[in-house]
Amino acid sequence: MDEISFMAKEQEKVLTPHHDALVISLTVANCLVKRILVDNGSSGNIIFLAAYKDLGLEESALTRRITPLIGFSGEVKQTAGEVNLPVYAEGIKMSTKFLIVDCDSSYNMILGRPWIHGVGAIPSTLHQMVKFPTSWDIKVIRADQEYSRSCYQTTLRERPRSYSNYRASLRLITPRNQRQTRRKFAPERDAIINDEVKSLLGVGFIREVQYPEWLANVVVVKKKNGKWRVSIDFTDLNKSCPKDPFPLPHIDKLVDSTVGHPLMSFMDTFSGYNQILMHPKTRRKHPS
Repeated sequence: MDEISFMAKEQEKVLTPHHDALVISLTVANCLVKRILVDNGSSGNIIFLAAYKDLGLEESALTRRITPLIGFSGEVKQTAGEVNLPVYAEGIKMSTKFLIVDCDSSYNMILGRPWIHGVGAIPSTLHQMVKFPTSWDIKVIRADQEYSRSCYQTTLRERPRSYSNYRASLRLITPRNQRQTRRKFAPERDAIINDEVKSLLGVGFIREVQYPEWLANVVVVKKKNGKWRVSIDFTDLNKSCPKDPFPLPHIDKLVDSTVGHPLMSFMDTFSGYNQILMHPKTRRKHPS
């Protein structure tokens, strides 16, 4: 197999200097599709719903499978389904699975790592081309910088409004001090709380501080094994803090990540937690 390399002379037709993304055109489902972003930072191949309809494909042909896509800032977008489409690249046909996303985009498709690895391609944004091996020789797909810059400008025109809304939402987050009214407990639970506090004080896990503005009661809950758990009621504190939802990984990814490892730890699963010591100067600022 020939070696894939990039030469300085291959930049002669590239508009330099540049920071352009790699935007190409390919034949997909027997149609020439332009504005395809090659992104090795994407874990999936994406086709936007508007482009899917423009190909003349029916929504009934796609598989209704919902997959959460997570952006770099943590936002989550649910897919509308998935579909397998033939992608032709320099005489090579490859059946490619696309995730369908219903949202506005300056691109028609995004070819991520599944397609890049599937054809053994090596993209170079510097040289504005994609190279991949075949049984005969090394094939080259040249990018279109004009389309790349057009997509970038379109994205910039669409972004300011959403960014200003995001900044406004940040300014609206003004946590108010929360001071819960002191709760009274039955003598039995008072004894449980006192024993727990003495135990934690004795090992230096907690210390006495004064929070005149943020006060929360303790909560005593009986566990299945008959023991009692003493916790803190952070209900009001949670209401005052901005939410940062982060979806848990799929179980199949968790299982796959254990393959090849001789040991698996369940240390945190049963009856306790591993605690990380905080810096002494910041301990009094932490609510728990």
